[in-house]
Amino acid sequence: MENKNLSQQKITRITALWALSESALGGLLHAFRLPFTGLIIGGFAVVFICLLANFCANKKTILTSTLVVMLIKFTISPHTPLTAYLAVSLQGFIGYVFFSAIPSFNIAALLLGITTQLLSAFQRVITITVVFGETFWESIDAFALGIINKFSTAQFDKLEFSASLLLILCYAFIHLLGGIYFAFLGIKLPRKLKKINSLEVLQELRSIDITSSNKKRKKWYRRKMPRLILIRFVSDF
Repeated sequence: MENKNLSQQKITRITALWALSESALGGLLHAFRLPFTGLIIGGFAVVFICLLANFCANKKTILTSTLVVMLIKFTISPHTPLTAYLAVSLQGFIGYVFFSAIPSFNIAALLLGITTQLLSAFQRVITITVVFGETFWESIDAFALGIINKFSTAQFDKLEFSASLLLILCYAFIHLLGGIYFAFLGIKLPRKLKKINSLEVLQELRSIDITSSNKKRKKWYRRKMPRLILIRFVSDF
């Protein structure tokens, strides 16, 4: 029962941190309309979803936390565009599907990072195309052609490659690398947290003087057994 309460506390804290990231940091980045907002906010979301998947036995908790995050985000940052709420809902749903269907935590986390970041990249491209039209990409091609002709002795009427397509591929590649990075961060962080907890317990146990001059010294297995049980319990938590 105590383990369940502690796990619930961790899940609540992780959800609160995720909501804070989406509301405060996400709202700030969306207000300035920075180009890599999805990469940063989506990366943090991957880490928080990995933490939730690590500490919750029922993966449906990821969906519940996602809904809570969206409600808090709407309350604190109502100016956030609708595409941001779509991104959060997709991240939570994809995380739930991957961690429920894939037995390996590492593979699920890696796929989550790659998938969500690529979706974020192409969502941005689609949004730009819808808002500005295809002429936006044609303008980029014309701009690149003008630069090449300015610094080249030969004059070109048309590029042999699409500058806009190259830009989109580079943008997607950056998001791919970001997805892999945040996925590995989400894999390593739970292990580091467990290690830190174990080290803290070890330090506390070593600081306790279990011997007393007025009492007989206990046998070695009676003295060390409680330590071994406690360390094992914390490391598995």
